Amino acid sequence: MADGGLIAIKIVFIVVIYVLAFVSGILPNIIPWCKKSTNFLGIANAFSGGVFIAIAFMHILPEASGDYLEYMEENENEQMSLTHGDDDDDDDPFPLPFVLTFVGYAFILLIDKVIFDTHSLLGDHQHGHGHAIDTEHKDMSKKHLLEEDVRESFSRNGKFSSKMHQALYPAGKEGDEINESSRKSHDKLDDEAHASEHLITKADIEQPQEKGCVSSLTPVVLMIALSTHAVFEGIATGMVDDSHDIWTYIIAILLHKWAAAMSLGISMNKNFKDDKKIMYLLLFIFSFATPVGVGIGMGIANSNAITEIIFSSLAAGTFVYIACSEVIVEEFSIPKYKWIKMLAFLLGAALILCLGFIES
Repeated sequence: MADGGLIAIKIVFIVVIYVLAFVSGILPNIIPWCKKSTNFLGIANAFSGGVFIAIAFMHILPEASGDYLEYMEENENEQMSLTHGDDDDDDDPFPLPFVLTFVGYAFILLIDKVIFDTHSLLGDHQHGHGHAIDTEHKDMSKKHLLEEDVRESFSRNGKFSSKMHQALYPAGKEGDEINESSRKSHDKLDDEAHASEHLITKADIEQPQEKGCVSSLTPVVLMIALSTHAVFEGIATGMVDDSHDIWTYIIAILLHKWAAAMSLGISMNKNFKDDKKIMYLLLFIFSFATPVGVGIGMGIANSNAITEIIFSSLAAGTFVYIACSEVIVEEFSIPKYKWIKMLAFLLGAALILCLGFIES
């Protein structure tokens, strides 16, 4: 049974994480510069990535593995006492914690990339912390370059055709029939050029309309994926039974929750700018996910050992996914501040390592 101080810390954490997530989500709608000031957000997210992966490999997985070995030894001793026999079988037990860590990773991968595929919906700025602005500018530049290339190509063809006509058929030598044929050919090239320009312009106009439905679903899908992460983060925190260990979880989740909520708020501000009720409802659901997970984890903490081992291992897989497949991939795919982000990532992992040495 957890002591009163630990329970109080978890209750305060539930309140703080809810308020932080909700406020961070509505900030992009209230303060416009939040959508542009994203550099610090990306660095903080890289730091949380180091914290998450260090917690998974230095805390959750070793503890789950040790508890599982103790659980298996206790069961073997009970069986031996019941049979009054000697068991000389030294085979290692099935590596259940490691298998469940993989299952936890694969489950979040299924939710995040297969069922909902948030990365393709958001383009190059999934959890992008405002990098959509850079992507939008790049896309517009590419569009203008394409238009100019097509126009220049057809213009060159028209000029070349005109010069060839003048060289082959000087004025007054071949008569009106040849001049008329050449004129028609030149007019056809001009018509093709105008048609191609119209085609590009029309495609560029119609493309956002075709993607309008998908774009409006983007914040909903992102909210579901992030909430799934948040529930497992909360479960891992709620199951902690040591007042020293819990602070490492709190630091990691606070940093990541802030960055995730800001990204969700930016996405919702673009798609639900005129419908505040839907925006606040999605933020409420997302903000409530971690507290629900903490409550589930606190209930599991009082159950039998194997249940704790199962959920701890699943949570480890979730933490590995958040760090490796979400934070590291997304943040380090952006050219800006890579060295600073790398330093922040290492500092996050070093923080957990130092806390482990202090506790031991």
